[in-house]
Amino acid sequence: MNKIFKSNFFRVGFCFAFLTFILFNFFLYVSENGVHDCHAFHTVGFPFRFYQWGKFAAMEKILWLGIIGNLIFGVLASFLCGLFRHLIMNKIRLK
Repeated sequence: MNKIFKSNFFRVGFCFAFLTFILFNFFLYVSENGVHDCHAFHTVGFPFRFYQWGKFAAMEKILWLGIIGNLIFGVLASFLCGLFRHLIMNKIRLK
């Protein structure tokens, strides 16, 4: 397993997947931030909501369990993408 973590194929796959996940959540936040409706809550985040705003008097709050869930999901998904990329590239290299 240690050999897999030291592989450049794994590192590239992990970093690419994790950055994609972070950018996706960032652009979701930026696109939703311009919407203002004082009669409803607005939440943002994928796959778990991590920020909520809305209602009267501009109530805003950070949903910490959503942030933790997103980080765990992002790391696990990135690990699987890195592992998949490592296995595929090793099979291609062996042929």
